[in-house]
Amino acid sequence: MATPALELLFKHFPSAKFDYFIGYRPVAEIVRSYPQTRHIYLKRGGFETVRQIYELRKNRYDYVLITSGHSSWKSCLFANLLKTGCTIGDYEGNISFFDKATKRSRNSHRMTCNLLMVKNAFGINETTPAQPKVTISSPQNDAIIKEIVGTGKTVIGIHCGSRETQSYKRWPTEHFRQLLALIHQNNADAFFLIFATGTEQQEARVITNQSTHCSLILDKPLSIVMGLIQRCRLMIANDSGIGHLAAAVGTPTLSIFGPSDPGKCAPVGAHCRHIRAEGFCKPCIDGTVPSKCGETAECMAVLKPETVYKLVAGLLEETGH
Repeated sequence: MATPALELLFKHFPSAKFDYFIGYRPVAEIVRSYPQTRHIYLKRGGFETVRQIYELRKNRYDYVLITSGHSSWKSCLFANLLKTGCTIGDYEGNISFFDKATKRSRNSHRMTCNLLMVKNAFGINETTPAQPKVTISSPQNDAIIKEIVGTGKTVIGIHCGSRETQSYKRWPTEHFRQLLALIHQNNADAFFLIFATGTEQQEARVITNQSTHCSLILDKPLSIVMGLIQRCRLMIANDSGIGHLAAAVGTPTLSIFGPSDPGKCAPVGAHCRHIRAEGFCKPCIDGTVPSKCGETAECMAVLKPETVYKLVAGLLEETGH
């Protein structure tokens, strides 16, 4: 969701070099592909974060930019501890300690917030589409990709998981299994690629159990995952990074939402859609799902496979498949 803002910076500062401090390891593969990337620092956590701050100080950055969506006060503290020339960020509430701050709109998508933050900080006045862009070049993986998707069938990608600490974003596994049965019942040539890693594998294996029209894609490098997603006719995912990757490479995408707000973080693209159960409480996510829901958010559990299938069928028809 920061890629449009990064592209804008690359355009206006072509000779600049960029370092990235990243808390979620898979993201590193995306920024590593940019020619402007100098170093990537992976957050180590705990006291090691303090040690990393002292390491980063030595780089004497001209600017430190915190992407939108993070805790304002924590982000501002981190940026100022780096002793940089200028801190840039957005904030909620009435006060911010960033040098160049943009007040965060409650109803704006994070991509729009990131773009606005960069435009305000550097005085850039131009119309820029809030459209993600991700490119990972991997010709050495083409043979693997062709082997997996070269079935001549209608290939549909499925991501039934989410980050381990956000398992409440996962649509029930049995719902996914029923959805795949409905799709295959009405599209006999449908073939499913089930993407999973880490703790998602258990759900993925349940979905593919005793199925002859599914293939598990487990713990593959991001370059292969993206190559496979590009060749899918449709990607169906929970609110997760996989959905955003699919949108960024132009694959029609359906995202299943529950506790989080699709208005702020749904994948964006010409053929991107999202669905959330009607008549439930407003998006409630703020670090953790409310205790009344337990590990599974009620708004995810009540969203029926038949309801989701109607949207899937419409997307397949809309995109000519």
